[in-house]
Formats: sequence, structure tokens, C-alpha cells
Amino acid sequence: MKIMIIAFFSIVLLWGEESSLVTRAVTKLIDENKKIQSQLHSQKKQIEALQQQIDKLISSKNLSFKSYKAHIGAKVLNIRSGPGFNYRIITSLKKGEKVLVVDSTHRTWYKIYKNNQEGWAYAKWIIINNNNK
Repeated sequence: MKIMIIAFFSIVLLWGEESSLVTRAVTKLIDENKKIQSQLHSQKKQIEALQQQIDKLISSKNLSFKSYKAHIGAKVLNIRSGPGFNYRIITSLKKGEKVLVVDSTHRTWYKIYKNNQEGWAYAKWIIINNNNK
């Protein structure tokens, strides 16, 4: 009987120590989780601030951009989804059709606007009108 009581108390003591270890490990994990959550919150705030700066920069660039009236100089000009021959053709325009050049940042391609549709045209075949005032 004495041996059983000693074994029982030994088990209780061991269980108490293991329980304490588990409690400490869980507490440590909870603390680490709180720290990570705080870091994520801080990073989220930084990302939001950067996004606001980007939005301001984009809107200021758009406000200062000048568009140009132009017309098509080629017999038929393919209008593409991006600035290059590798982009898909979205429509074709005929010689003399009027367009609005809305982006000329690429040297050889103009982003144009016609009939509520934007696309990219090879700049060689876009003739900027002289009366763009």
C-alpha cells in the first residue's frame, strides 16, 4: 500500500511538472502570437501609408498629363492591348480616323482613346494634329 501511495504522489508530481511545462509553453506561444500580431498591424499601417502616397502620386501625374488630338496615318492600323507587337489586337482603325493620344511615355507606342475604348497603337502611324490647344 505504501508503494502505491508513493507511486500515486510521484505521478501527481510528474503530472504537475508536465502541466506546468505545458502551461509555460502555451503562454510563450500566446505571447509570441501577440508580438507577431502587433508587428503585422504595424506593417499594415506602413503599407496603407505607402498606398496613400502612391495614390497621390498617380493622381497628381494624371492631373498634369496633356492628351493630344491625332488621327490615323496608315491605311489600316491594328490597335493592341499593350505597347508591343506581341500584344493581342483588340480592334483596327482606318486612315484618317480621329483618336486621342492619352499616353506617350513609350517611345514607339501611343496609348490612344476612341469610342470609350483604350488601346495601344504603333506611334509611327499616329499623326498628332497641329491644333492641339
